[in-house]
Amino acid sequence: MHESEWLPWLLTKADMLRICNDFNLSVDGFRKSSLSKRSDELLRSLITDAMKKGIGAKRSGRGKILVPTFYTQTSERILKEYSQFRSLSFEELISELEMDYNLRPYEKLSLIYELHKMKYAENIEKFSTNAREKNEVFYGISTFTDEDIVEKAIHQLQNENKYPTIEEYIEFFNNCGEQEHWEKIIGALQEKKSERIKFTWAMGLTQTERLMALVGLLPGYIHLEPMVYLLYTKEKEMRSMEILEQTMQEVATASETEQQLTTKLDQMRKDNEGLTLELIKMKNEVSRLNGKVVDYENIIKEKEEIFREVKTMGTKSENINSLFFELIPTSSDAIIVTDRADTRIKELFSNSIYPKRFLIREKKNGTIINLKSKVWFIDRSTFSNTREWVEIKNYFNQNGFQYDEYSDYIQLIKQYISLYN
Repeated sequence: MHESEWLPWLLTKADMLRICNDFNLSVDGFRKSSLSKRSDELLRSLITDAMKKGIGAKRSGRGKILVPTFYTQTSERILKEYSQFRSLSFEELISELEMDYNLRPYEKLSLIYELHKMKYAENIEKFSTNAREKNEVFYGISTFTDEDIVEKAIHQLQNENKYPTIEEYIEFFNNCGEQEHWEKIIGALQEKKSERIKFTWAMGLTQTERLMALVGLLPGYIHLEPMVYLLYTKEKEMRSMEILEQTMQEVATASETEQQLTTKLDQMRKDNEGLTLELIKMKNEVSRLNGKVVDYENIIKEKEEIFREVKTMGTKSENINSLFFELIPTSSDAIIVTDRADTRIKELFSNSIYPKRFLIREKKNGTIINLKSKVWFIDRSTFSNTREWVEIKNYFNQNGFQYDEYSDYIQLIKQYISLYN
């Protein structure tokens, strides 16, 4: 099967616009600059026809693409940035490309063609099948399972977000002069008899005390790390601002004192030129204050740098969260049934969560058949009555519903990413 029959179906609109620009493709009667306003179907048809016209041709021309030329030109552009790919074996290259989210599927194929032509020829039918069935381009060729991909993606996200250790948090408290305050919070936390009481008490504290309490709870609740880190960056920003304002006030006071002493010195010089000793003392004091002003100016520069670093950390945290939400796309086809979703799950799937009573009511009324096209993710713990759960499973199985059951939010996220990515 020739690439013209399946390769265009791997392309997004952005991919197709780039290819049209790189290979000088345009629609008759329209300028190339207006292609972005054309439909996906028209662009895909344009590229498909160009590839078909290239079959058997000796060289590319206007409105004609030779697949070897297409792959070579594409791979040359990529290898300028990814020169390390040249030394990889086929298996190593497949593994690297499988986890690269910057390269497009057609770009990955161009690298396989350019660096391992025989392997490309051996697997071209599989590439074709994956394109037609809308699978990942290396599905069935890569040694990675779906579970491996999800685990590696999550692991990659976790590695990119290096949170401070508990020791680093404690050092921060000590540097802020809060060691005694920290020890009191930990002592009070240990006196609480249950986890519920500990968390309820912590949520009623001030910002600084709440941060200390959550750091104390962190060893037993590792998923609190993002929240603790957010509170930590806010605390650092607040303290940096306080130090900056205090230093600026001290500089202003020192400058005002210097001006007053200078004025007094001038007046004394006019009144009595004979007060030599007093003049020397005043000059020394003015000199000392000048030195202090310089010191304060240096402190301001240091604090401004710390403040910029804190802002940068905040921006990095926001980018990681954004990447995480891109990894979990919104889908109107998903229905999540649970009676006890925590705040994070509610935020991720705000428009997809329904209580158990919704499922029971729709089944009882017979209207659930209208939701057969949806994918159901069901919290198994919501059905404490085994008989009730068995009835639901039997109904879904007998009527061809697509569903998955999960036991915790990690399993839910893995199932969701596996289905929609």
